[in-house]
Amino acid sequence: MIIRQAEERDTESFATLIREVENTTNFMLFGPGERKYNPDAQREMIKAFTAEKNSNILLAESDHELIGYLIAKGGSAN
Repeated sequence: MIIRQAEERDTESFATLIREVENTTNFMLFGPGERKYNPDAQREMIKAFTAEKNSNILLAESDHELIGYLIAKGGSAN
């Protein structure tokens, strides 16, 4: 398994993984079917998180398949 930063090329597989997770647990921000997938918005989110110094999307990958993710959104302490 490798842990790496999300890239624009991950848009489709990342969205699929998010939907799979949200459809199998009740402990997520969105429930099954509540999140509306928009490929352009997903791609822009990855680009925005990559550009921020205190935010990141990390992906866990095994055998060229995404198996987990962590979304970390930074803020300010002011």
